[in-house]
Amino acid sequence: SPPAACQRLAPPLLETLARLRELLQHRDRFEPGSSRQSFRIGMPEATETVLLPALMRALRAQAPGATLASVALPRRDLGRELAAGQVDLAVDVALPVRDPVRHRPLFADGFCVVARADHPLARRMSLKQYLQARHVAVSARATGQVIEDLALLHLGLQRDIALRCRSYHAACAVAAQSDALLTLPESLAARIAPDGGLARLKLPFALPAAQLHLYWHANSEADPANAWLRGLVSEVCGRRPER
Repeated sequence: SPPAACQRLAPPLLETLARLRELLQHRDRFEPGSSRQSFRIGMPEATETVLLPALMRALRAQAPGATLASVALPRRDLGRELAAGQVDLAVDVALPVRDPVRHRPLFADGFCVVARADHPLARRMSLKQYLQARHVAVSARATGQVIEDLALLHLGLQRDIALRCRSYHAACAVAAQSDALLTLPESLAARIAPDGGLARLKLPFALPAAQLHLYWHANSEADPANAWLRGLVSEVCGRRPER
């Protein structure tokens, strides 16, 4: 009969309503310890080397069930990819973005030079020697000046580039097996140089530090999971190992 059927349906219906009420009550909270969420962060290859080891340690400790994907994100697509939810966050140098893209600084990264350990300039190097040497330049772009060459042009100077490639890891391998010098971020040199048979040298001219920023979209501003991830990235960057 209808009343009997209603009585049979009542317990599971009440249970479903209770679960729905609980979900609605917790929709503004994120529980990292029980989360199985997959996050995506856009970042350059060089930043992966510096950031991912510490970020994954923190992720395992706080959200062991969550996963992370680091993806290439062309700078021209940053705003669109964040707006579309293709990436949750992005990490890159300071870029001329506008609202609704939000950002905050993470850390400043200076530059140094690496050369093979037995290089004639491995102990000391003047600006004149730097300019006379051959160099490896690293850029994801096919054309255009890299930051160190722009600084030299501002001084009316130019260096001899023997190789232009896209990967700092490949560039370090070349420098370790040749007379070429490589100019790169200090944080990256600290991780690659010791195991790559490379000596670190002071850059013999002034070059402003690269300012790394964290980017997200206004649509994600109040999202609890996104806010937690932003905090985790900022925390990790704030306690990076000394260079």
